[in-house]
Amino acid sequence: MILDLVESFDVIIIGGGPAGTAAAITLSRRGFRTAIIERSNYSISRVGETLPPALSSLLMSLDVWDRFLAEDYIKSFAIRSVWGSAEPRDSYHIYNPYGPGWHVDRTRFDRMLAIAAVDVGALLIKQAHIKHLSPDSISDWDMTILQDNRLRRLNAQFLLDSTGQTAAIPTGLRRSFYVVDRLIGIICIFTQVTEPYTLIEAEACGWWYSAPLPHRRLVVVHMTDADLFANAGYSPYDYWRHHLPNAALTSTRIGPQTTLIKPKIFSAASLIRTPVCGTNWLAAGDASIAFDPLTGLGVYNAIKGGILAADAIIARFDGNRESFADYAAWVNGQFSSYLQTRRIYYRKEQRWTQSTFWRRRHS
Repeated sequence: MILDLVESFDVIIIGGGPAGTAAAITLSRRGFRTAIIERSNYSISRVGETLPPALSSLLMSLDVWDRFLAEDYIKSFAIRSVWGSAEPRDSYHIYNPYGPGWHVDRTRFDRMLAIAAVDVGALLIKQAHIKHLSPDSISDWDMTILQDNRLRRLNAQFLLDSTGQTAAIPTGLRRSFYVVDRLIGIICIFTQVTEPYTLIEAEACGWWYSAPLPHRRLVVVHMTDADLFANAGYSPYDYWRHHLPNAALTSTRIGPQTTLIKPKIFSAASLIRTPVCGTNWLAAGDASIAFDPLTGLGVYNAIKGGILAADAIIARFDGNRESFADYAAWVNGQFSSYLQTRRIYYRKEQRWTQSTFWRRRHS
């Protein structure tokens, strides 16, 4: 197989999710040669469907707000929670200065950001598999990728790792995490026939999340700990169905429907990468820090982190030798603040103090 000539860039971004594409837009708009290496072709469903109102400010800063509105997603005006008592409580976005939240198709959303990055000059290499990655000299990186049975060699001064928690694309970079919990989500999709609000409902072994999706669908997720699921000895679907009657409002919302897809499991652990950066690389999005989905801030934090990581790289090009350390300090500060908020919120639920799931979060 013939290897092409080296393609040179200022920055190579590994992973084309919200963090990676937000960074690519930021860098490309400043004139930096940027490449995004993405394993998929943006056709497989992705998790993280409900976006908070504050995300609008980030999308405006990236100049993609009109693109986002053109997707005609479902506005989210309220969050209904059954948490701390059996009485439902509603929180309305009408009081939020940013307006409503949004229920989106994450695959379409991620693809929209990727196209926006290409439109401002970034190179997007989809369905790419990294075959080799190593420092080329003191400050450069050398990468070989396989795409459509063709080997391509890329070179860049900096790398941004935005491959998420699981590193679906091997990066060759150190990936050590401080992990707080073992939270997982078991996700099912149904035909949507209910009101357009987000529902969060606690129960003895975890909690439930449900929200409408475009095209009259409903996403329903049971959040629990990985070992609690494994020790139960059920299949994902049987475990999901076994616990559903414990969440009365969620069960009523679904009704007698059958799932549209086979249940899938995803990691939702709270974690932070150590370290979050090196001499010539940074991590962003879930590859750097991940919060409990209860916060509803996954996509927001990914985009914010991608923008700040790009700003740190730009500052480094401008001669600021402290910019990576400043970025790392921001990540660590965000995680420290999050842990305090997480502890407060989980302690509000005291109905199952002897449950393993809740006891872990109360300690």
